[in-house]
Amino acid sequence: MRLAALFSPLLPADLEVTGWSIAATDGRLLRHQGLALTRGRLSVPLHGLVPGLHVLQLYSVEGRVRTVRFAVE
Repeated sequence: MRLAALFSPLLPADLEVTGWSIAATDGRLLRHQGLALTRGRLSVPLHGLVPGLHVLQLYSVEGRVRTVRFAVE
């Protein structure tokens, strides 16, 4: 049985996340999810993503967007 991999970035203390999206480096949206207000640590499932570089965008309650680049191996 293979377990789904998770990406769990530690969020900045001042960031309240209301949603996230993952895009390919060419800008194609691969998945997104809205959330109940989240602080601290976020778990983003990576199952089904092809190996390579991806972009995670975190959307805050204030309308800010934080971008994190990550690799799937």
